[in-house]
Amino acid sequence: MLDINQIVFAKSQEGFVKIVTKDSSFLFRKSMKNLEDKLQDFPQFYRVQKSYIVNLQSIYEVIPWFKSTYWLVMNDVNKTRISVSKSQVKELKKDFGFLITI
Repeated sequence: MLDINQIVFAKSQEGFVKIVTKDSSFLFRKSMKNLEDKLQDFPQFYRVQKSYIVNLQSIYEVIPWFKSTYWLVMNDVNKTRISVSKSQVKELKKDFGFLITI
């Protein structure tokens, strides 16, 4: 079992989900939708695009990009960059407000 607070992000890849913590990764052998359903009671997890769910508490940096898009730099060992889908930018601004200060 993995402590939910250790999850930095989850990435869909080739029929499974890779769950990344600050310094390791694990395979979740179900769908991204299944993981999203399991995380629905934890408001710190947010699906920023089709292939990624991030822990909002594990964002290291927000980088504005062109045409109102953004990159999230995550607080894992690789400082992984994850793009936020254009449709999700508005939701993040509305729900969390952390992208408004650009």
